[in-house]
Amino acid sequence: MRKETYITPSTLDQKCCEWMDAIADCNFRERELRPDRAALVVVDMQRFFLDEDQPLACENSRVVIPRVRRLLDAFRSAGRPVIFLQNMHKGPGVDRSEQLCEFWPDAPLEGTPEVEIHPDLAPRPDEKVIPKRRYGGFHGTDLDLTLRVMKAEDLVICGVITNVCPETTARTAFMHDYRVFFTADATATLTEEMHVASLRTLAGWFAKVVTVADVESALAG
Repeated sequence: MRKETYITPSTLDQKCCEWMDAIADCNFRERELRPDRAALVVVDMQRFFLDEDQPLACENSRVVIPRVRRLLDAFRSAGRPVIFLQNMHKGPGVDRSEQLCEFWPDAPLEGTPEVEIHPDLAPRPDEKVIPKRRYGGFHGTDLDLTLRVMKAEDLVICGVITNVCPETTARTAFMHDYRVFFTADATATLTEEMHVASLRTLAGWFAKVVTVADVESALAG
């Protein structure tokens, strides 16, 4: 699958401004994050998608690690829930169907280093980590139950790969009647074309696309 490096630490801010301009015609809805109902959902920030030797890892994903860290700090400081989604499998014929294996032959397996969340983003002992067996965070998991127990209605979503697991999770969250806030500069994928197309689709139909700074400002009051 084609990859390109479309962001670096020094260009991320400028690129994000360009993306927000490019999706402005879709991202027109006025929607404010409500801190007292907000939760952060961190999608697949694990070694399988971040380490240089992994087939689906790319430099873009590594560049957004500090942005995800900023979101973690903001939510923790505000005393709001943080939930991690962690892609892992037992194996084909157990929790991986023939179709999933066809589209995605190699996936991180339980008990391997590849499922580990990046050390800069390590969950705290009181933070929920939810294993998932499909792209979306709601399919076959207790994510919906967890959010409802936490009385979270506004979901801020970050992670990798933008157009696959974060987007699928955002779409499904919308269908479960959550208010979705999708971070443009705390998500990343293999090409800029994929990233911007995902942001446009989400902004048009499923989410308010925001920046990390927008979320920090809302949580700070």
